[in-house]
Amino acid sequence: KRSGIAVEDIKRLLHAVPASLVVFPDTVELLYRLKEKGYPLYCLSNMHFASIEYLEREHTFWDVFQGRVISCRLQLCKPEAAIYEHLLREFGLTAEQTLFIDDVQKNLDAAAKHGIHTLRFENAAQCERELRARGLL
Repeated sequence: KRSGIAVEDIKRLLHAVPASLVVFPDTVELLYRLKEKGYPLYCLSNMHFASIEYLEREHTFWDVFQGRVISCRLQLCKPEAAIYEHLLREFGLTAEQTLFIDDVQKNLDAAAKHGIHTLRFENAAQCERELRARGLL
């Protein structure tokens, strides 16, 4: 028991979450357009086992990514420096040529400390506007 919450209650909650996860079609469509432009795309996610396994089982958009770094499988977590280092090393990426898109500012700040370019995601339309402004779309 931690902080007044039983471990079993936490486990039940984490296993109930996947069914409530929603994929936004406009975001998936933007990913495919970026891939069509020739950009290599990689997934860097902090999802729990139950959530990532559910999404991998239920959705086919995973083919858009050339590689995936899933925190629970590595026992690393954004914004830990080691997860960004792993991403760059695992896929032979250079920080200066990498753009990290995330909706959490502390994750973006951590990536920037490694020299990775960053873009704060709010929604697909905003992200597309910012990508266009950077000449990437």
